[in-house]
Amino acid sequence: MIKIYAVIIAGLLIYYLAKWLLPGVGQSVVTALPGRLKDAKIWGKEKAVRTDSPVAMHGVLDEGFKLDDGTIVLSDSKSRQRRTVYRSDIFQVSAYKMIVERSTRETVSDRGYIRVLTPDGNEYVPINLLGEDQIIAAYHRYGELKSGMSTGNRCESRALCRTCPYKRPCDEMGY
Repeated sequence: MIKIYAVIIAGLLIYYLAKWLLPGVGQSVVTALPGRLKDAKIWGKEKAVRTDSPVAMHGVLDEGFKLDDGTIVLSDSKSRQRRTVYRSDIFQVSAYKMIVERSTRETVSDRGYIRVLTPDGNEYVPINLLGEDQIIAAYHRYGELKSGMSTGNRCESRALCRTCPYKRPCDEMGY
């Protein structure tokens, strides 16, 4: 009996210590669904998706919702300090759209969501998804850059350059 109490006390100590050291632990991540998704059924959560056509791509889809008309709406969750959606987020969900359409023959909506989890709260932010041709072009461009067949162009935005993880290599190559 004493062992059970010791385990319970240790568990509570760990929980409150983690909550004190790591703000946000124990915070609810329940997010109100947008009106369009309120009556939708869950199509997939943490669902691995892949296709080999027109290019080989794969990923793990955070959320997919199936509307009454059979259309699937995709969503990806991001933890951020503030409510921000990046272009890379839109590319990611757009790529998932292409993968899901190609691998399942399901109809996927041209509008999706980024579920932004911030210290101030959580929100589904609507996004317009890119077309398949844009995703394929980005895929090929990435391959060209990675292989060295093409060099990147210096970004026109100094603000983006400051936070870019490739700034140092870009500077070293003289771009």
